[in-house]
Amino acid sequence: MANNTGKKFGGRVKGTPNKTTSEIRDLLKLILENEIKVLPETIKNLKPNQKADIVFKLIQFVLPKPEINLEVNNKLNEINVIFKDEN
Repeated sequence: MANNTGKKFGGRVKGTPNKTTSEIRDLLKLILENEIKVLPETIKNLKPNQKADIVFKLIQFVLPKPEINLEVNNKLNEINVIFKDEN
């Protein structure tokens, strides 16, 4: 028989955290904490282009992405890039 009442019967109560997700998050936090401790030594042993690649990938977590607006002038075939100043 189908439940046509609109009421929920059985299962988790709405808002109950998923135990598996919580355990995975805790495990990933532990792994990241350990990796961050050894990151300077790991980076020290990399080639310059590998260091630049790592810094480029990590910088997005420290600095916000700039807002960019493009203006296209069809008469002169120009594209002007305008970076929004956050101040």
